[in-house]
Amino acid sequence: MINNINKRIQEEISFLYEPCEECGQPIIEHLKKGEVCCSGPYTLNSNVIKDLLKKFWIYFNGSLDGVEEVLHDKYLFGSLLRLIDIAYKWGLQNPLIIPTTVKWEATHSCNLNCKHCLANAGCKIDNELSCSEVIDLIDQCVDLGIQNFGILGGEPLLRADIFDIIEYLEKCPLNVTISTNATLIDDSFIERISKSKIRSFSVSVDGLECEHDYLRGKKGSFNKALDGIKRLKRINKRVSVLMVVTRQNINQIYDVMSEMKKLGVNKFGINDLLPFGRGKDIEEYCITQEQYEELAAEFKTRNLYSDTEMMFTWTGAGSSFINKEKPESPFTLSKCGAALTELTVGSEGTIRACAFLPKSNENIRNEKLENIWFNSLELKKYQSRDNLEGQCGSCKHRIACSGCRARAEAYTGKINSEDPRCLIGRN
Repeated sequence: MINNINKRIQEEISFLYEPCEECGQPIIEHLKKGEVCCSGPYTLNSNVIKDLLKKFWIYFNGSLDGVEEVLHDKYLFGSLLRLIDIAYKWGLQNPLIIPTTVKWEATHSCNLNCKHCLANAGCKIDNELSCSEVIDLIDQCVDLGIQNFGILGGEPLLRADIFDIIEYLEKCPLNVTISTNATLIDDSFIERISKSKIRSFSVSVDGLECEHDYLRGKKGSFNKALDGIKRLKRINKRVSVLMVVTRQNINQIYDVMSEMKKLGVNKFGINDLLPFGRGKDIEEYCITQEQYEELAAEFKTRNLYSDTEMMFTWTGAGSSFINKEKPESPFTLSKCGAALTELTVGSEGTIRACAFLPKSNENIRNEKLENIWFNSLELKKYQSRDNLEGQCGSCKHRIACSGCRARAEAYTGKINSEDPRCLIGRN
């Protein structure tokens, strides 16, 4: 069925890729720029293009609902054109592969020794990507239509050329977020970053002082993190705070939230601890299923989402993402974006389906990012929903959801096992 639909789509959109007789550019390039094509009346307002885009929209939405909003919203329209590009070049899969986010681990070096570190960071490794290799990665992201570029670690502020890379990113059409433990944010850093167009930072705060310092492996890291947040807010940067929830700090969530709100934090999110990376050594810290379900019920009923001062997020908070009224469509965007909407690039170039999953054998030193994303047999294991086991395999939402593949692998050692935390299959 999918192959037949792809063939039909490619036939319908093929004229968009024919070169203009006057300028040689494909029609779709004019559409991306909002221009009238030299060789014909092909604009967004022309009936030929409108009818084509409406037909294309039905493949994803199941109906024409929302199509006018898409056609008149620059961001949504750009996303639709990206899907057309993917359909023409690679064909579409279900769930959809639509590259949106790349996270890059700037360095393996870190000044802390977190007990739950995903990357098992510590000392710098010898073969980290050079500045020129990182810039090439950024260029590939732009060419691929990536919208979000995250800088992770280790601790990215320890990378000697980080400001050279930041300066290059400022010239690119990417939403950039720097994830940091914030302990190295001093006057010198603030002076340089205050002049930067990079506005978004993510900081980890894993409980109140005693528990945070214990998990981070260094006394004083809590107060330094808070000081770093204060410095960032003084220069009007957007700060998100992420808290990893354990059995030891679960009762501190609201106290931490309150403290972050006082600091002017823009967004606060929680994740439950996964037994992955160094987290394997403290698996007994992982919250119980009963605690997980209590959190889900708490955050589902509390009106935290409407807090205008500080947004709250937790992807584990229930199944509200599923629209039961939405008509069925041949293609679906999955809640789990591993290898579908996002990839993580390690400090030495290795690819992971997401930051919480093991390294693959793919490396951007050996292959272009686009080819890895759409052609890698290793990544197909995360992209396919055909071999899911347990309740995820039998669930009617397996395409739209699939559970968290990272959580499934962390707890069972198998990427296709059921998500042991899933609330949908239990209801």
